[in-house]
Amino acid sequence: MLIYYLSLIDDPRDDEKFIQIYELYRNSMFNKANSILHNVQDAEDAVQEAFISIAKNIKKVSEPECHKTRRFIVIVITHKAVDIYRKNKNHYTVPLDDIVTYSLDEHDKSSPLADVMEHFVKLPEKYRTPLLLSVDQGYRSKEIAEILGERDDTIRKRLERGTKRLKELYDEAERKKSEGYDVI
Repeated sequence: MLIYYLSLIDDPRDDEKFIQIYELYRNSMFNKANSILHNVQDAEDAVQEAFISIAKNIKKVSEPECHKTRRFIVIVITHKAVDIYRKNKNHYTVPLDDIVTYSLDEHDKSSPLADVMEHFVKLPEKYRTPLLLSVDQGYRSKEIAEILGERDDTIRKRLERGTKRLKELYDEAERKKSEGYDVI
């Protein structure tokens, strides 16, 4: 299967990077997918689909062993597993809060970004994932659409609405702080 993934990569110089990612993350990706799907075959399918997305977007990965890559892997495998879950069950109940929690843990709590991240967790998953891929990973809407299996215009709208809602949450918290309320 590794040969198939490598055939999807345009630049042979990226082959080694993909192989490192494959070796580093395949077991944890399977475990993540299996924790969502509770089915070995479906988890294996999710991992395969995730590696296809990763191979197609390998140029965006800078280093195999960095926090951005780990978050990207978690986002992709979770989304692929949820897609399979939706197909099998026709409903969605698995939250992606672990991604956001991981992101919060990675950021310096004293940075200005930490304030925004506190409100980020309050966003619905359909806004969080595209925003995380856009802001944290630097993907454009078309690339996010490809990774998530959505239409580009859908992703652009979710980015717009998610950004607007995040600003509203942040402004509301700042207003409450200025009025002397304790804001969590």
